Amino acid sequence: MEYRNLARHFGMVALSGALVFGAQAASAETVDAAEGICKNLTASQTANPANDSVTIRWTNDKGQLNRHGGPAMVKCDAQSGHVLAEIWAINGSLHNPSGPAYKEYDPATKNLRVEAWWLNGKQTRAEGPVFTIRDPLTKIITTEEWKKDDLYFRSSGEATNLRRDPATGVVILEEWAEGRQGEDLHKVGSPAFMQRDPVTGVVVYEEWRQQDKFFRENDLPTRVWRNGATGKVTREEWKAGYILDRSSGPAVIQYAPDGATVQDTEYWKKGKRIEPAAPQSKP
Repeated sequence: MEYRNLARHFGMVALSGALVFGAQAASAETVDAAEGICKNLTASQTANPANDSVTIRWTNDKGQLNRHGGPAMVKCDAQSGHVLAEIWAINGSLHNPSGPAYKEYDPATKNLRVEAWWLNGKQTRAEGPVFTIRDPLTKIITTEEWKKDDLYFRSSGEATNLRRDPATGVVILEEWAEGRQGEDLHKVGSPAFMQRDPVTGVVVYEEWRQQDKFFRENDLPTRVWRNGATGKVTREEWKAGYILDRSSGPAVIQYAPDGATVQDTEYWKKGKRIEPAAPQSKP
């Protein structure tokens, strides 16, 4: 995922030296919104035409990002005064109880592009995704991630990670990583990963996983490919763990466009390709 280490990201993208303010008490000045901060940059702060941006930070006596009631770091376009990005933090921990702790705006359109929510240093949100990316032109949310206390979680049981087509808004990718801290896929009773055709919305690829390992009951395939126009199955694979493995038949089946006629098969046992057993003749 992008922007996980936001402070580092700020350091990489800032093209000018940061202006650092010490710890401040909550006052009318300190609760200025990021937009107001950027619009009120002084002439000396924007005098150097080589500086495309100016980064302003508020810190505590330990040098940690720290500001109550407003962003602790703001990146501004030095010439136009538009906000490029902002971070909210208390004593070095990303935190904003009233909204996203990180925002990023597209430099060309000035439209909001990225939002991320943190409370007390943890990615969490009572309602809604903790991380979103929008297309700067269509404003469609193209990426969503849902978490509670740093663990992937969605009370509705819907996908914890989503990707949408920026032009149509059709969901083109869904992942389930319920209860996982990393991006290990996990879903019981249905696919943990699905990819859709951006035009038809047909599921063109799916994976069945639990605790990230391929798993599916009743000798059913763990990976399935489909034609985006017809929805017909074009390929099936059987995996156990992370390797091709099936005892009762082929571990790979390739189908003709009709989705029924078998074109090719492969037999695999514990990750090794084998020849199919010869049929036994009747006595």
